[in-house]
Amino acid sequence: MSELPRDEAAERIVMGYLLAAREPMFQLYETPLTGTDFSLPAHEAIFEIVSSQFAAGARRADLTALAAKLKKHQSLGADPRAVIKALVGHHYGLEQTREAVKRLKAVTTRRTVITTLREQLARCLDPATDIAEIITDTMRPLSDATTSKADRQVVDQHQAHYEAYEEIMKAVEHSGECMGIPTPFRKLNWLTSGFFRGDYGILAGRPGTGKTAMALNLATHAAQSGSQVLFFSLEMPRQQLLKRMVASKLRIDARKFRGIGKITEDEIERLHGAEMEKLSRLPIRHYDFAAVKPYQFRAICHAECARHRTALVIVDYIGLMRPEKKSGQRYLDVGEVSEALRCTAKELGVHILALAQMNRQIDTANREPVLSDLRESGNLEQDTDNVWFLYHGEGGEEGDAIKPVILKVAKNRHGPEGKVKLWFEREFLSFKEQAEVHNEG
Repeated sequence: MSELPRDEAAERIVMGYLLAAREPMFQLYETPLTGTDFSLPAHEAIFEIVSSQFAAGARRADLTALAAKLKKHQSLGADPRAVIKALVGHHYGLEQTREAVKRLKAVTTRRTVITTLREQLARCLDPATDIAEIITDTMRPLSDATTSKADRQVVDQHQAHYEAYEEIMKAVEHSGECMGIPTPFRKLNWLTSGFFRGDYGILAGRPGTGKTAMALNLATHAAQSGSQVLFFSLEMPRQQLLKRMVASKLRIDARKFRGIGKITEDEIERLHGAEMEKLSRLPIRHYDFAAVKPYQFRAICHAECARHRTALVIVDYIGLMRPEKKSGQRYLDVGEVSEALRCTAKELGVHILALAQMNRQIDTANREPVLSDLRESGNLEQDTDNVWFLYHGEGGEEGDAIKPVILKVAKNRHGPEGKVKLWFEREFLSFKEQAEVHNEG
């Protein structure tokens, strides 16, 4: 079996920088290193010792103490002081070292992929091994290896303060504006400031309230604002979704695409016009295979974020995702799926919005929905940053083309709760905000 890849030249450059520069670990924080990034045992030993020195507060590597500790390592095969002196001679400065670090991380990724595939290939040859378990054990390390978001480290107060200060200055620069990915609704943007990366939210409603239509309206608006969107449609094929999107944007009765009613000449012109062309070029990608499992969802999101810098992920709907292994208890299964969505949002820095059902009891209850009305509510309540309920408002008659609906922000980890009054245009599958005056002070 062939030897695993390595880059000894890059290792020596990094070693030289660590041994000769001041505060090198802080300077390299953007690309954190670990001992496993070094293929040579001597380099790994030196890295671990020097790292512990900086962790203890040193501003520069203590070469004398390093030489004393290296005497115990048989891997050197030479006088530790001579080895250290030779490595110090490879100090070429910060920028060249950062390039060497990138080379090391790339080689580490290759080693991880090769090692993982070798291990799982051996397991695949055993017919007694559960193939689903092998796939899970393969995808997790591979997705970790191929995304920089997996490379995290603990940062000190100074660095955290600097990052927070940059975000505060952005808020100062755009004071009063929606800071996240905007929604089509002014009051909702005021309550939430849009979709924020790293957050995980739920949009819940009973069947027939327009959850999927709302999700499409949100996705379209986000894409028109320049954000990359990934839409998991686990309930209906993408062609149906696109028909709904066309109906909403071109103002054509969606039923006509199912043969109910005649499409007019004016509508045909719109179907061949500029708006249709713009709609076809929106940065939205679709995944419409049913019964996706958490490891598949995570792997797809990793790949899409790496290729397209995805900002918003919508899942329609969470109840159709399947756990890795069914527990026999629905709330545990939903809890596993919800935890996977929450972790993926945080890990990749995307906003994940999952559609969910409300309990049937709300149909007969004469009250507004509350968090406990979420089906299998325990984990969804705890895991999410935001929970929105979509339900029928007061007024309107059965069969009305325009119906009043309420979008209730029932949980908002970053701001106030509240309600947004909307009109649902059933024929166009579109939502419009009701004109109202609200206090934004």
